[in-house]
Amino acid sequence: MPYPTRPSQIAVIPREEFLAERWHHKKGQHVTLLGATQSGKTTLAFQLLEHSCSPAVPGVVMCMKNRDQTVTDFIKRTGWKRVSRLPTTRLRWWEEKPSGHVVWPRLPGDPDEDDAVLDDAMTHATLWTYKKGDRNLFSDEASGLAELSPRIKRAQRAIWARGASHGAANWAASQRPVAIDHLAYNGAEHLFLAYEADAQNRKRYGEIGGGQNPKLIEATTAGLGPYYWLYLRKSDRTLCIITP
Repeated sequence: MPYPTRPSQIAVIPREEFLAERWHHKKGQHVTLLGATQSGKTTLAFQLLEHSCSPAVPGVVMCMKNRDQTVTDFIKRTGWKRVSRLPTTRLRWWEEKPSGHVVWPRLPGDPDEDDAVLDDAMTHATLWTYKKGDRNLFSDEASGLAELSPRIKRAQRAIWARGASHGAANWAASQRPVAIDHLAYNGAEHLFLAYEADAQNRKRYGEIGGGQNPKLIEATTAGLGPYYWLYLRKSDRTLCIITP
């Protein structure tokens, strides 16, 4: 049987094995993660980025929260450099080039002022990624990022539409499939789907399922446990379940 027709036929892969042996990301390949709050999107994305980024092809993480322990732990573990905006000043001769930057500006604490600071920082990070290429840009909540300003939305779409040609990859995470730009599905080589309780959202999962049977995608995402993920790679129709 070349392709599974029911959830029980989908291979279940331990996460460590998946990351070490089965995760292969090429420059310019877009990645989309869809799952509700507390589904583990950020943790999974950071694990994937650690296995995909290097000083030659660095990562850029955009953080819009005042505090985020997951991001703080990630910076400590990886040595990625926290910055307020990109591009940064040049490294001194004794400094090693990091595998990535976390764009995480200090926020004033007023909603309007916070939005202005975030708009400036995230627009520059997105445009910088598009201009330079050979980078993996991760937005933890892509729909919220696009709502900050039309400039960011246009820059995101530019990377999805044309970034792959020079190695610029959009890594987008979102809580709901209807809240994110359709290019996040059409242009993504790698899709990660979490458990979904809402039937309409599961139907949307099936519609974007990388050439797989829509009903199979819907049934599988309806039965996933906490922190399990359904992985789809479009180019060769790879399909598997990743454990916590």
